[in-house]
Amino acid sequence: MAVIRKITAADAVAFLQLKRALDHETYLMLFQQDELLTTAAQMNERLKKIEKLAHTALFAAERDGQMIGFTAAIGNEQKRISHRARIVTGVLKAWRRLGYGRLLLEKAENWAKENGIFRLELAVTANNRPGMLFYGTTGFQVEGTRKAAVVQDGEHVDEFYMAKLL
Repeated sequence: MAVIRKITAADAVAFLQLKRALDHETYLMLFQQDELLTTAAQMNERLKKIEKLAHTALFAAERDGQMIGFTAAIGNEQKRISHRARIVTGVLKAWRRLGYGRLLLEKAENWAKENGIFRLELAVTANNRPGMLFYGTTGFQVEGTRKAAVVQDGEHVDEFYMAKLL
């Protein structure tokens, strides 16, 4: 079974490898293959800063010592919007549809509740049927559409805004 835990600066290399592997495996993440140019030292510094933020947290799913997925809950320090966080989730292809995404999301939701966050938001491309299904079955609802928000393989793709109130 997987261990779900917070990502720390000590995880910089493993987290960077995971993000690059996800970018290589799928066109559904934000970065294209080989577009993430962050070094391990830069990632270490970024994770150190994130560890100090009250309204942001990163969680990893690990299996047999390997990081296989993550969820980021990216919050806001501004008081008027400090009750909401943006969610980003990625799980390696070999580990999808086995419940790890759900475990990661549950961990992020519990953390959000403990930290005064009760609205989670995300964006998913219209052609990401597995993502739509996953988020829909975990309680997220579509709130709107951004037309031609993402370019994939030269094609303009709509993006759906989804949210869940905790």
